[in-house]
Amino acid sequence: IIGMRVEALNTIKNSLRHTNSCYFTMAAKDDNGQLMEVPGLFIENELQLRRYAEAKELKKISLEKRKMFKSDLNYKTIKELKLDTKYDKCKIEF
Repeated sequence: IIGMRVEALNTIKNSLRHTNSCYFTMAAKDDNGQLMEVPGLFIENELQLRRYAEAKELKKISLEKRKMFKSDLNYKTIKELKLDTKYDKCKIEF
């Protein structure tokens, strides 16, 4: 998992502005397009250890989120779904 920070450069004012941050998951593949094993991570300090632990938690949350949305939220009733959107800018017509 790679963390990215995106910044916009205003060349007129010569200033940087943070626009967004995200995490990007990468996989290594061989010449045939098959997943391949990569060398293990070498953690050299406390900050790297904390970032590694954070990445593991983010991956866990991401897998849980993916599992939940593959369910199409079938565990909720239509009434509950409509209630969840009560204050959203949308009109439900059924």
